[in-house]
Amino acid sequence: MPSAVGIHCVDCARRANSGRRGVRTALGGRPVADALVTKLLVGACVMVYVGR
Repeated sequence: MPSAVGIHCVDCARRANSGRRGVRTALGGRPVADALVTKLLVGACVMVYVGR
């Protein structure tokens, strides 16, 4: 059924989003909001740099 551009009923929007794949990073992992490992690595690099 045709509709105006950008307007979808709730049921059509749910049906369209149900078939989409989730977001992945460039290496295939799932993105995280915390990024604990990255923060630990940056902290370790700073400690090594300051300790020189």
